[in-house]
Amino acid sequence: MTNNPLTNYSAKPGMFVHLPSNGKYYITKPTLTADGDIEVHPLTAIDELYLKNPDGLYNNESLFKVFKNTVPGIADPSEIPTPDLDALFIALRIATYGNEMAVSAKCSKCAHIEEYNINLVPLLQKAGQMNPTDTVEIDGLTIHLRPYSMLSNSRISEYTLAVASAAKKAHASIVDEDNEDLRKNLSNAIASNTESLINIAATCVVKIVIPEHDDNNQEIVTDPVHINEYVRKLSSPNYNKLRDVLVNLSKEVIDRKFKYKCSECEFDNSGEVSFDPSHFFG
Repeated sequence: MTNNPLTNYSAKPGMFVHLPSNGKYYITKPTLTADGDIEVHPLTAIDELYLKNPDGLYNNESLFKVFKNTVPGIADPSEIPTPDLDALFIALRIATYGNEMAVSAKCSKCAHIEEYNINLVPLLQKAGQMNPTDTVEIDGLTIHLRPYSMLSNSRISEYTLAVASAAKKAHASIVDEDNEDLRKNLSNAIASNTESLINIAATCVVKIVIPEHDDNNQEIVTDPVHINEYVRKLSSPNYNKLRDVLVNLSKEVIDRKFKYKCSECEFDNSGEVSFDPSHFFG
């Protein structure tokens, strides 16, 4: 096959961005520069179509495809830790549309709605690093965690929707006091979905270190089946302890706030940039 002479005309240069995770927590390590940055290519027309698919955005399938095309240095986008997502979103937006983004905002004093141009570069430059605490001690065991990833976030979304749907059905069935079977089925559905949330937390456990015994050797458990069984049997206080560290490790590290002055009353306001991909790239 001959080389396409149009290649140089269709390919646009991308940009490099520093990942808040520093490339940590990926099973397959991303391809980074010597400075620890990763290259992000602009969106193509096909990528934009993916981002307009509500079903694909809901289960993250569209984002998996977009990141596969635009961030080739990440082999498996489902592994992207939550704190890296915002940085990649901003870099993708800048690489495709430029540094500024129009944001519609309402004045908190006079309710005047106006459009403001936000420079995204400072948001990216102010990105912090992830919380270094990624272990938790429980009953003498040292549990090593990875943050929620795109895949686990997708499963959490499914859990949230399932529980909300079950709760809605349960509320509707209250008027039917004789339908005991329906209420029992709904209770079982909520319990099952809650169990899936615990399974998601278990997938974020990288390894568990058992302290030294008489032979002065540590035992390190990495088997996902053994880890899942352990997490499922944790007492509520210990599970909450693990979950709190996991949530803190998965926090966003980019400050989304921006300031703007109302042109009508000159009141100084503050707002937040939404990184919802269906609007952020719209």
